[in-house]
Amino acid sequence: MKTKRDHSPDSILEIIRAFVVRARGELPGPLDLDTALLDTGMVDSFDLIDLGTEISTELEIPMLMGNLLPEDFETPRVLWNRIQEISS
Repeated sequence: MKTKRDHSPDSILEIIRAFVVRARGELPGPLDLDTALLDTGMVDSFDLIDLGTEISTELEIPMLMGNLLPEDFETPRVLWNRIQEISS
């Protein structure tokens, strides 16, 4: 049985790390809460929908993607803060 992840910054980093490794084969550089996801090549604009869907599924937040904008993916911290706004 799958356990629900908490909505912590670390959980967002875990999800992003797993997504990038699956998509790219490895992390293109260090990943922390202030890593610029698009600027560093962690993700590209085509990845945003898939990453958002994965986060929505992993954190069990329905309708997350309809509420996220591309700028919400600037850094993991920005994304986590936006998720907190949406899910509260």
